[in-house]
Amino acid sequence: MDLELRLQNEIYALVTSLDCNGCPGDCCVSPTMTAPEFVYFMRNAVESLSNHELDEILCADIRFHANYKGNTYCRFQLVAGPCNNYRGRALACRLFGHEVLREYSIPDMEFCTRNPPGNTTLKSPVVDQMLQRIREILSVEKLNYEAPFFLQSLNLESWLDFYFQPEIALKHPALQNLRNYLDRNLQIAKPQNMPEHTQIAQKLVQIERLHEMIAAEEAEIVLDILESLLHDFPTCGSYYIDEAKQIKDIILGN
Repeated sequence: MDLELRLQNEIYALVTSLDCNGCPGDCCVSPTMTAPEFVYFMRNAVESLSNHELDEILCADIRFHANYKGNTYCRFQLVAGPCNNYRGRALACRLFGHEVLREYSIPDMEFCTRNPPGNTTLKSPVVDQMLQRIREILSVEKLNYEAPFFLQSLNLESWLDFYFQPEIALKHPALQNLRNYLDRNLQIAKPQNMPEHTQIAQKLVQIERLHEMIAAEEAEIVLDILESLLHDFPTCGSYYIDEAKQIKDIILGN
């Protein structure tokens, strides 16, 4: 089955709709998504928007969110609140507002305080089923974690930079399979004058250097790099944050 149909029919269709009428959409941060979801998201954007509209969205400057520290506004959110790519939105967007998310105890997760109608309908076994199917898709496409980057999900801003900067994968051969996957499934021309939105390229270099220093047993340098990975790349969202924390704990524990 086509990737787009699998996501729609086997995962997204399981999410109970919420009534968010009247909400200004202040929860709409740049969503974290897997590579297949990014493909689904961008395919729908191409179908839903004119070339001019899409180019304008992709070339807009990144904006940090006023209410959620460390997050940026989603560039596909209209000023009035609604999503400009509603049909293509990621699972993270679809699940937000559902009370079931509290059961997963996800660190630093923000929760909706508006209690929209229907927010208690979705149950954890169904969410578990969705997450398992996402993992299956990643496995089939061979997009699972791979050292040293452990890159499985990124925020939308980072995916855009990775996709429109093919030189990133050329510098990091471990990412070439991911690059090939995106090239097979997306054919979107880079808009003229599109800026670099994040520091994902620089963060990948730091991650590679981190593992070189671990191999060289340079503990002090390793700790400095970990601090950088935790604090110096805010536009990359949560990418590699958990891994950096775990490595730091191991180093300090020894």
